[in-house]
Amino acid sequence: MVTRKPMGKTRAAATASSDLTVILLRYASGVGLEIEGFCKKVGLDLSTLEEQGARISADTFNALWEEVVLRSGDRDFGLHFGEAAHAFFGGHILFSVMMNCPTVGDALEKFFRYHGLMADIHKMQITREGTYASVRLQPLRPGVELHRHHSEAVLSIVVTMLRRLSENRIAPVEVRFAHPEPPDVTEHERVFRSPLLFRQPGNQMIIREKDLALPILMASPDLLETLERFADERVQDLYGRDSWADRVTRSIGQMLSRGERPGVESAAQGLAVSTRHLQSRLKAEGVTYQKLLDRIREEMALRYLGKPEVTICDIAFLLGFSEQSAFNHAFRRWTGATPGEYRKTILRNP
Repeated sequence: MVTRKPMGKTRAAATASSDLTVILLRYASGVGLEIEGFCKKVGLDLSTLEEQGARISADTFNALWEEVVLRSGDRDFGLHFGEAAHAFFGGHILFSVMMNCPTVGDALEKFFRYHGLMADIHKMQITREGTYASVRLQPLRPGVELHRHHSEAVLSIVVTMLRRLSENRIAPVEVRFAHPEPPDVTEHERVFRSPLLFRQPGNQMIIREKDLALPILMASPDLLETLERFADERVQDLYGRDSWADRVTRSIGQMLSRGERPGVESAAQGLAVSTRHLQSRLKAEGVTYQKLLDRIREEMALRYLGKPEVTICDIAFLLGFSEQSAFNHAFRRWTGATPGEYRKTILRNP
């Protein structure tokens, strides 16, 4: 019998930080709203926001968000909140890290990596597509659509942040939204200053890939190292002290479950770090990406081979192999037997 290390911890329920909640309430107060009443309506005790590191549930935060949007009467609330939010972020660790990164691309990677310190209600990633790069916003749970004002707020924050990091040298090539086009997009045009598309498959901003290499003026490498250590500690305190191997193992499992090729570049992108950084962290833990990929593929192969209704060809596809012969070769390397031989043995001796 083959025993393997568990594939990682179960992720906790989605939450928002007290920092993000306070930013939302400060903005609401700044536009003339009385915040105590609607905090009480959604069941939010303001005293809990004074506790360092406090988190509130995604349901409570979303209810608060919807109440603020409704009472503001602002048909473009998300855009305006996103524009103004940077004034409230101040010295938050997430943005302090970004301002001390060497390039805009590095800053975005850190933003995605440490975004959970603000909220983990949604996830973000960047993909490079030739001469362009796409900043994507995705709900935490597949199939769950983000509220229009939520997606507009996040992309408004991103474009404002990119302009600040680049000294206004970055302009989006295109901005795409999943929701229908609002009756008036004048404010969208003012905020993004780029072509807009609606009813798209997802929410994303397209920028030029070369803009990711723009340097961030006044960045401090020494300060960045200190800030990253602190941010890593905060993330570990929040989500548990998983090893990089644990995180990569979960990432590989998720990619395979979505039918994606489990390459190291994709794993690094999903974890919001560079490929080199990820490989370095794994090396420090005495493991390689290929070893982790082999381990999880072997575990999954052994399970699938116990199910006669799943063909060996299908198993090869499910494990991300380009062809069955590659799977056969890998399986023999892992176990000393071919998939067909192994299946006959276990079906003969259940």
